Amino acid sequence: MLTSVHACLVCGCCGQNVVVLGGSGYVGSNICREAVSRGHTVTSVNVRGKPDAFAGEAWAAKVTWVKASVFEPESWQDTVDDKTVVVSSIGVLGNAATMYVQDARLWWTRYWCTG
Repeated sequence: MLTSVHACLVCGCCGQNVVVLGGSGYVGSNICREAVSRGHTVTSVNVRGKPDAFAGEAWAAKVTWVKASVFEPESWQDTVDDKTVVVSSIGVLGNAATMYVQDARLWWTRYWCTG
């Protein structure tokens, strides 16, 4: 079911304030690029900050890049305070056991460390 926020994110009619967790990877950067093209204000939170690979790209200059680890919420939590949409495009490479450990760690960070 689409809510009004989902619909605005898709059509770009309302200029949402979006944060993308993991916005420097393949999926996240494409989400950032598309959101910028639809007129949204975009912030990316990722462990490296603004990737060198995007230097000179117009869409990347319109993204606010925040260098922080999602596993350390105190380093980025205030970044999401005024956002209307938060998108997680965080992924890990590895086998199923590795991904399970990373997912559990992120779940613990989200629900137990942030109060």
